[in-house]
Amino acid sequence: MTTYIWNDGLLSTGRTPTLWIVHRGTIHTFSGDSICGVVAVTRTAYEKNGKWSNTTFDLALAEGATACNLSAPMHGRVWPENDRFTAYERFCREFGVTVSLDAFDAALGRDFRMARDRMLEGEKALESLDANGSGEAELVEITLGKSCARNPHPDVRVSAPDGRAWVVAHEAASGTEIPGVAQITGRKHHPGMRGGMDTLTFAVAAGVTVAHESYPKDGFDLVPDWALGRNGDGVEPVAEPKQPFGTSLGGLLSAAGVK
Repeated sequence: MTTYIWNDGLLSTGRTPTLWIVHRGTIHTFSGDSICGVVAVTRTAYEKNGKWSNTTFDLALAEGATACNLSAPMHGRVWPENDRFTAYERFCREFGVTVSLDAFDAALGRDFRMARDRMLEGEKALESLDANGSGEAELVEITLGKSCARNPHPDVRVSAPDGRAWVVAHEAASGTEIPGVAQITGRKHHPGMRGGMDTLTFAVAAGVTVAHESYPKDGFDLVPDWALGRNGDGVEPVAEPKQPFGTSLGGLLSAAGVK
């Protein structure tokens, strides 16, 4: 029998730990009580401290049981992966456990439902974009943020192998789609200076690339969204090889058809 000490206290930046205990191929979620044949609580110590109140548990693990303490990194996710299989592989590798993908998927849906839903969305988008079944569609991430207060927020340029291109607004919602080319499957905001940063996850077809679409800073705040050619869904086709919206306020207005 192995002993293990675990604390359920709130971590900085609002992170909460989760304890999984793997035993004989089953993933159990520890909720503070003994689990027959898996883990016994031998001692508890409660500390009262407002929102930082916490309990320390002394646990006795059954033979062959493995404690898996799950907590997100600072400003990150417990499960940063965009598909369930990659998350499953990392979990088994990091904790040295052997469980089935079905058992992992069930535990993920039970304790991390939003993460699982995000992964499912990414998987479905990849399947829809992989028209020939080659498996070449992929998930890519791009992080957007202002380099300085005077600069506008960059958008995303999506380029297809045949030369077509689109500008996707940085505020476009998850689910925004360029049919047959790309789809936003997730987005995460990172608080910080100048409005922080946003990480967008795209499912893209084979050969499709995503890149930052930056704009000139001079007079940008004077140009309304309609002059930038944005439509209601946050996606705008771009003629190639034209540079996006010129290189100055005059160029911005001219490119938008404003005399």
